[in-house]
Amino acid sequence: MLCKLFTSKHKQNNMGEIELVANSRMYVSDQIKKPHHGMGMYIWKDGEFYIGNFSYGKKDGKGFTQYVNGDTYCGYYKDGRKNGIGTFTWKDGTKYCGHLSNGKRHGNGRFIYKNGDIFDGSFIHNQKHGMGTYICHQNGKCYKGIWIHNQINISITPS
Repeated sequence: MLCKLFTSKHKQNNMGEIELVANSRMYVSDQIKKPHHGMGMYIWKDGEFYIGNFSYGKKDGKGFTQYVNGDTYCGYYKDGRKNGIGTFTWKDGTKYCGHLSNGKRHGNGRFIYKNGDIFDGSFIHNQKHGMGTYICHQNGKCYKGIWIHNQINISITPS
């Protein structure tokens, strides 16, 4: 079922359309294509929504997702998964800015914990792995070194 979302006094064509999907989901776009392609907004029945690019029915390119629990993601998608550079912000204030691969922290990034601690460095499969610096907000101590599976393995004394 299609219905017109916006009309213009100056144009005869639609500026937007809504597609109501069988299980109470909604897709809004400048034009309805199957599979969804181009800029659009997808709203799930639980309130989660995505605004951004679609390619062949999947999130692809730059986009923004607001999850039901209050978490958000703004960044790049490839083939429906978070890929490239993005920022994930949890409802409690925790934040990750950096590279992602297949939805996981992977590559260089900055993780800011809700208590103010910061980790700048390398991640593999959501874990601190490789060169990195952990800064403790409470006492200002800085831990530099090589991390393996979330643990500092080789500590490098700051100069």
